[in-house]
Amino acid sequence: MIFPFRLLNAILIYFIFLHKPFAQGVPDAFAFDAGVVAFKGYISPHSSDVYHLMYGHPTGVELFFNKHTQGQKSWHQRYNFPAYGFSLSRINTHMDPTGVLLYGLSYMEFHLVRRPIGSVVIRAATGFTYSNHPYDREDNHLNNMISSTLTYNMQGRFGFKLNVTDHLYLYPTIMISHASNGSYKLPNGGINIISANIGMGYQFGSAPVVHQMEDAGKLDRKAHLNLAVSGAGKELYPTGGPKYGFFTIRAFVDKPVSHVSRLTTGLDFLFNRSLIEEIRRDPRVYGPIDYKRIGWVAGHELVVSKISVVTQVGYYIYRPYRGDQDFNLYQRYGLRWNFNENVYFTTLLKTHRARADTFDFGIGWRL
Repeated sequence: MIFPFRLLNAILIYFIFLHKPFAQGVPDAFAFDAGVVAFKGYISPHSSDVYHLMYGHPTGVELFFNKHTQGQKSWHQRYNFPAYGFSLSRINTHMDPTGVLLYGLSYMEFHLVRRPIGSVVIRAATGFTYSNHPYDREDNHLNNMISSTLTYNMQGRFGFKLNVTDHLYLYPTIMISHASNGSYKLPNGGINIISANIGMGYQFGSAPVVHQMEDAGKLDRKAHLNLAVSGAGKELYPTGGPKYGFFTIRAFVDKPVSHVSRLTTGLDFLFNRSLIEEIRRDPRVYGPIDYKRIGWVAGHELVVSKISVVTQVGYYIYRPYRGDQDFNLYQRYGLRWNFNENVYFTTLLKTHRARADTFDFGIGWRL
């Protein structure tokens, strides 16, 4: 279920630059929406290991609140006046092993097309999921999707806002969500939910209008060197064992191609200490072998104000040990918060195809 998030990012980049903003009315100082969404869906299998948990059809309800941007910043108009907000959801999976899930997410919602009858929207969200029935070796061994009470969540949504009145609108959408703990605790199959949603919202205040665009300044097209470090914990089978440190040093160059887009390429130096134990257990290995790895990465950053959406693909160029679940390629998805022009904080999910490898936190310097 990683592919839909790459597709989501591609759609977002493509459409943002195809449509001119539609604007009307005079804005209030604080225009915001509040609403409710009901949804029903199914759990999408990503591994044969979770086929025994495919009989449920999740249902749920969401409460959301978002604030409109109104053009005071250049990026407001560049992204066609997006909204940003938070949502709280309750999901009943209708399966005893997985129970009930609670989502707490922050999001940005982009208007791909604005018309008098409504708009086409896309939402990207991230946050956390609370599970009331995670895996337990004795009491709930069938739940190999969720082993932690708290897991990381990524969500994408596409749909419409159809105006009923000047302030009331219908909100039909389709949604893809993925919850995982990044192998911090096993088993970590992760849960992927695809759903059809119907909602209703009310807009308090007037719609955004075009203001004089804030001068974004001359684009700095110079390539910048980045140095970043990140870390995480990782568990091996059998479950309940120790957590092994996973550390990454990243050295890469970013090249701005516009005010909202950067291309990146560089090297990852990966120190996954769980591989030391995995090598020790592997009957195929005789003698010492290096657990460290080096990967070459290339990717893209979508810049939205002080936040960047990170997507990367990597290829191992140094990998002495090859595990049973290893692949040559890996992917990385996440967010980057820029404190200033030089220092930033990251949350990144690294995967091998559809299998989460690590979810880590890091800090970086842009020189």
